[in-house]
Amino acid sequence: MASLQRSEANAKLPYSIILYSSTYKHYAKLKFIRKK
Repeated sequence: MASLQRSEANAKLPYSIILYSSTYKHYAKLKFIRKK
């Protein structure tokens, strides 16, 4: 049971990293557009 929860957490981790990086890129793009 513990190993199943651990693999579930490992599966969620890359998703949160992808979500964070995509929102960061979007925010950086907005800042770049605002500079012009």
